[in-house]
Amino acid sequence: MSAELDMSQYIDLFLQEADEQIEVLEQETLKLEGDPSEGRLQSIFRAAHTLKGSSRAMGFAQLAELTHVMEDVLDQLRAGRLVVSPEIADSLLGCQDGLRSMVESIREGKGDNVDCTAQVERLRAFLENQEAPVQRQTAPTQPELPDEIIAMIEGDTEGRPTFSVQVKLAPECLLKSVRAMMALQRLAEMGEVLGTAPSRDKIDSDEFEDTFVVFVRGDYQPEIVKASLTSLAEVASVQVSPVKNGQQAVQNASGPSGDQTQSANAAKKSEANQTVRVDVARLDNLMNLVGELVIDRTRIAQIGNDLSNRFNDPNIDALAETVTHIGRITSDLQDQIMKARMMPIETVFNRFPRVVRDLAKKLDKDIKVELVGGETELDRSVLEVIGDPLLHIIRNSVDHGIESPQVRIEAGKPAAGRLVVSARHHENHIVIEIEDDGKGIDVEKIRTKAINQGLVTAEQAPKLSDKEVLQFIFASGVSTAAEVSEISGRGVGMDIVRSNIQKLGGLIELETALGKGTKFTLRLPLTLAIIRGLLIEVGRNIYVLPLGSVVETLRITEDDIQAVNHSEVIVIRGCTTPLLRLRRLLEVDSDVESMNDDHEFVVIVGLADQRVGLVVDSLVGEQEVVIKSLSRFCGEISGISGATILGDGNVALIIDVNGVVPQVRTESTWH
Repeated sequence: MSAELDMSQYIDLFLQEADEQIEVLEQETLKLEGDPSEGRLQSIFRAAHTLKGSSRAMGFAQLAELTHVMEDVLDQLRAGRLVVSPEIADSLLGCQDGLRSMVESIREGKGDNVDCTAQVERLRAFLENQEAPVQRQTAPTQPELPDEIIAMIEGDTEGRPTFSVQVKLAPECLLKSVRAMMALQRLAEMGEVLGTAPSRDKIDSDEFEDTFVVFVRGDYQPEIVKASLTSLAEVASVQVSPVKNGQQAVQNASGPSGDQTQSANAAKKSEANQTVRVDVARLDNLMNLVGELVIDRTRIAQIGNDLSNRFNDPNIDALAETVTHIGRITSDLQDQIMKARMMPIETVFNRFPRVVRDLAKKLDKDIKVELVGGETELDRSVLEVIGDPLLHIIRNSVDHGIESPQVRIEAGKPAAGRLVVSARHHENHIVIEIEDDGKGIDVEKIRTKAINQGLVTAEQAPKLSDKEVLQFIFASGVSTAAEVSEISGRGVGMDIVRSNIQKLGGLIELETALGKGTKFTLRLPLTLAIIRGLLIEVGRNIYVLPLGSVVETLRITEDDIQAVNHSEVIVIRGCTTPLLRLRRLLEVDSDVESMNDDHEFVVIVGLADQRVGLVVDSLVGEQEVVIKSLSRFCGEISGISGATILGDGNVALIIDVNGVVPQVRTESTWH
C-alpha cells in the first residue's frame, strides 16, 4: 500500500488544518501592506509551508505547487529582494482564493483539480530576474552520544562504520510519528539501526518537536541515504555524519538539555491530549436533551411543591432536597453544554477585512477596518445566522456610507475612511456595533422617500421624529443611494436584515449624524435554545414573555389610563407609554373576565428606544423555558415566536415582542 493510501484516513484532519492555515494566510496577508514586518512575513511563510507539506503528504500535487510558488515569493520578501506592494498582496490573496477552491473541491471528493495557472504565472512574474532564495542553516552542536549507543560501538569487534542520521521534518508536520517510522524503515533496509534520540517510544507517541536522530551501523553511503530520506513527504533536511570516539558530529534531537526538552514535549503532548474534536451534531443533540431535562426538572419541582402543600411527610422533605440537588446539577450541566457550543465571533469578523478591501479597491476608496471584541463568544446557532446581515450592513457602509478620498478631504476629513466593527457582552445579550465616519443618512430624504412609497401620508410625515423616520430604512424599496449599483442601492436587503435579526429574538437600532457617520447596533441573545421568561396569564392561558425584553412590571388602576388619539396610554415618570391589551391581540374570548376588578397588571416591554405596556390578567412568575419552534406545524404566527412546556405539562406560547410593538406603533402613530 502506498504512503498516499495510508494517508486517506487523515483526510478530515487535513481539511480542518487546511481551513485553519488558509485563514491565517488571508488574515496576515491583509495586514501585510500596513505592517510588512519580518514576524508577519514569517507567519505567512510558515502557514504556506505547512500547507505545502500536508498537501504533498496527502498527494494533492496542484495544491502543493501553488503553495510552493507562494513560498518562493514570500522567501524573496523575507530576504528583502522584493518589496511588499498592493500588486503582490493582490496576487497572494488571489492564490489564497485558489487554495480555498481547491480545498472545497477536495471536500466534495473531486480532488484538487482546479485551474490556478493564472495565479501561478502572476506570482512567477514577480520572481523574474530575482536571485535564488538563500538557505540559512544554524551550526549544529555536538552533545555526547547516549551510553547504550557507545556500548554498542565499543562492543563491535568487526569495526563496522557507525553513522548518525539527523532528520528534520517540515514545521508543524501533522503526522510526525508516521514520517519517522517511514524513515526508520528505509534506514533498516540499508543496514542496522542501533537506536534513536529521542527514544523509539517517544517518537512513536509524537513526543518530539521536528527533529530526531537515528544511529545506524553498516555500509551506508551518505548521499544515497540523503536522497532516499528527502524523497519522503514533509522531510525538510537530512544530515549524515560518521560517529567517532564516542562523539556524534551532528545535533542530537534532544538538544543541549535533552531531558528538559523531552519533559517539555511530554507536557505538551499531555496537554494536547486533553482536547478532542466533537461533531457539531452531537452538541446539538446534547443541547436538545438538556432542554428536555430542564422541562422535567421544572415538572418535578412543581410536583414536589404540590405534595408538600397537601401532605406532611418526611419523605416529601427528602424529595424536596433531591429536587433541589437535581436542579443544581441540571443548571451546571446546562451551563457546560452552553459553553461547549460557544464560539468566538471572530470566526465571523475575519471575513470582513477582505470584503472591505476588495470593495474599497473597486470603488476607488481608502477604508481602514477595525475589529474589536473578536474574542466575544456566543452560540454557534446564532453565529450561523448573523454573518450575512452584518455583511450586508458593511457593504452598504462601504458603498454609499463612506465617501471617496477627494470628497472626504474637501469635507475636512482624513482621506481614509474608518469602519469599526465591535462586539461585547451586556447582561444576557451580545451587542454588535457597526460604525463608520462617512456622510451619514439624510433623514429628510428618507422622509420624502417614505411619502413617495406610500408608507406615511404627507400630513403625518412632519410629525414623526428623526428616529421614527429612520425606521423606514428597514422598509422594502427605501434607499438613500443616488444611483443603483451592483453592491447596493436597490432598496432591498435592509428589510431582510431586520427580519433575520428579529427571527433571532434580537433588536437592531440605527443612529446617524449627517456628515459625521452612521452606527448600527444589534442586540442578540447568547443562545436560541433556553431563555428565562416571565409567565403571564391572559384569560385562562399562560404565556411567556422573554425576560430580556421586559423593562418593568406595574399594577395600575383605571384612573391611570388616558386616551391619546383614541388610543390608551399611561404616563410613567413623565413618559407617555402606549398600552396594548393582549386579550385583543391574542383574540381571547371576551367573556373571560379579569379576576382583578380594581386594578390591572401591565408589563412594560422594550424594542430599541420604544416602550409598550402589555395589559395582562396576572403575573405568574419567572421560569427558565426551552424554546420549541411552531413553524413546522403551524407556519409563522404573528405575535408568537414559539412555545414551551411548563412544569405542569401544559404548553405555553412565547410572545414575540418584535411582532407586538410595531402593531402598537402602527395603530397609534402612523395610520
